[in-house]
Amino acid sequence: MSTDGTVEEIEDISTVIHDVDGIVSSIASAIEEQSITSKEIAQNIAQVASGIHEANGDISDASIASDNISNDISIVNENSTRVAASSQKVTDNVSSLTDFAGNLKEVLSHYKV
Repeated sequence: MSTDGTVEEIEDISTVIHDVDGIVSSIASAIEEQSITSKEIAQNIAQVASGIHEANGDISDASIASDNISNDISIVNENSTRVAASSQKVTDNVSSLTDFAGNLKEVLSHYKV
């Protein structure tokens, strides 16, 4: 194998690593945005639940509806927490991939072209 071929393959590997890093960063950003949106939705649902509860006062049907909405809010909050945890995992993976890319660049720097 020629040195030119090796250099091209190393450049190709670096390009792929860079592309993957960009994709992972985009995914992490999208997940983070999704998490923020889910939290806003949960806050909006909580505000609606509060308004319904105040508007209906002590009517028993309103109390049942409020309990159901509260359960839904809890589910949204749990899902939001899961999305945030997934976002953190993606961020951690991006960090690991970045470290890997740095290590690969360091290893590759020992080869003379």
